[in-house]
Amino acid sequence: MDHEVISLRGEDKPIELDPLRIKHGYVLLPISLREMIEAGELTFAQCFAANQPKFANRLLDLDVQLDVSYMMASPEVKIEGLKSALANKGLYNGHSFSVGRIEVYINGGPNMAVLFTGVCWKSESPKIIVSDTDYIIPLT
Repeated sequence: MDHEVISLRGEDKPIELDPLRIKHGYVLLPISLREMIEAGELTFAQCFAANQPKFANRLLDLDVQLDVSYMMASPEVKIEGLKSALANKGLYNGHSFSVGRIEVYINGGPNMAVLFTGVCWKSESPKIIVSDTDYIIPLT
């Protein structure tokens, strides 16, 4: 069974998600951003908060402890690469996940890279939720 893909943009209604169901967060980034991750200049919390600030703040308020994965893509991030990377971590089958796209300037310079960030949760009807900023809102 493959995942249903839901795209949330424009006038679409946000989805509600219980923050306490979230156990894993991720960042899929191009190799060009590896040094920023290794230097601690770019974190999951920063990336996810840039895409889903309301949900990220609720995770912090509830002190939800997440396992976080930083996964590399070469040369650029793509949904198929994300699926494969999550599957390698055991987070694809039986899981739903959000996908947020953000742009990051490499080392503060003029060159920009795109990365994906999101969260994963166990689900009987797995979905891939691709969304713009603040389309995933906390249920609690």
